[in-house]
Amino acid sequence: MDTPNLLRPQDVLPRVESQGRRTLLRYVACRLSTRPGLPEDAVHAVLASRESLGSTALGHGIAIPHALMAELLHPAAVLAILQRPICFEALDDQLVDVALAVIWPRKHAAEFTVVLSRFCRSLMRGAVLEGIRNATSADGVLESLRSSDGFVDRRGSAILGLPKRPPAETRKCPR
Repeated sequence: MDTPNLLRPQDVLPRVESQGRRTLLRYVACRLSTRPGLPEDAVHAVLASRESLGSTALGHGIAIPHALMAELLHPAAVLAILQRPICFEALDDQLVDVALAVIWPRKHAAEFTVVLSRFCRSLMRGAVLEGIRNATSADGVLESLRSSDGFVDRRGSAILGLPKRPPAETRKCPR
């Protein structure tokens, strides 16, 4: 499966308002459940269960809440760009403003690992992440993802430098 094809324009959620990690998980569960027609509570439960094992925040303002589901036939994903960053208990203590939520059929767990890895690589590329944050439409967000093959840029660099962020003291989770 080609990474950007997992997301359709209607799966990109720009300017999402969220009070915190719990409300964001509830919101993305609602959106994820509609695609495969699963109960919202079931999707929320697996996402919350996975999150209880440890934060899915990667750092640099990115989180990837994800879960495998036995009853799921096809994967589903949504990409939420938050209006205001939230605390997500990232290892770097940075607030999260980009969240890719993914549910995947358990019977295809090996493929899931490969696709999730590609998404992580894509999102960690500075130009891609900056493009996502600055996009004014779902198509703009998807174009930013398509500009990356997930592994190397046109010059052959494995991972580009991350974009400049506001000073750390204004972007960290409170302790």
